[in-house]
Amino acid sequence: MYGNGYDPDTDQLYEKAEALVKEGWFRDEKDISSEAICRFLETHQSDLMKKFVRIDM
Repeated sequence: MYGNGYDPDTDQLYEKAEALVKEGWFRDEKDISSEAICRFLETHQSDLMKKFVRIDM
């Protein structure tokens, strides 16, 4: 991340998302975001739960 808040990697990710939509893999960018969040939560659920339990203690 740069001091001005601009991150060129964000542009590249968005361009990839646009391409996947244009190729018909997803309905829209929101669909890609939802899928990415679901996959992240599925693969990191145990780690996240442990972290939140520690925070609550």
